[in-house]
Amino acid sequence: MYATQQHLRNQCDAAQLQFQSQYIDKQIQTSDQLNGLEEIFHFVLLSINLPMQNTATSPTNIDQYIAGYSKNVQTLLQQVRETIKKVVPDAEEAISYGIPTFKLNGNLVHFGGFKQHIGFYPGAGGIKAFEKELAAYKGAKGSVQFPIDQPMPLDIITAITKFRVEQNLAKKLKRK
Repeated sequence: MYATQQHLRNQCDAAQLQFQSQYIDKQIQTSDQLNGLEEIFHFVLLSINLPMQNTATSPTNIDQYIAGYSKNVQTLLQQVRETIKKVVPDAEEAISYGIPTFKLNGNLVHFGGFKQHIGFYPGAGGIKAFEKELAAYKGAKGSVQFPIDQPMPLDIITAITKFRVEQNLAKKLKRK
């Protein structure tokens, strides 16, 4: 296990203990808080398993992140990136949780390269709204796995990203 992966595992273990303690102490009051924390743990555990990424130096931008992969995976990651940028050209690009992230009034979507798939992370709402379209793919509450030996479903990524833009804009209006 790489040093970075071990560090993440240690942080996750510590956070999970704190989570369990808070849950037992009933400091977590709502199911939304509980679901949010569970999703964070799931996301951190997924990011620990990034064997293809060069962990000697952590990427500070999406170009560096993509450059750490083989040419065929770079092509797929770039397709996902360009698809998201077409939907929301004004979104900020960042590295968050160690993977490419697009932000617009908060986190919009994340994506990342893995050994056998490209992970796409639109959050639980994005997955739930597109359950039917995503039925053919492995996934979890806030994520989906697109196999690297198949064409990227760019139409689905486009639709989910549009949905997430609407969610984030509605959230912004609600705050006002």
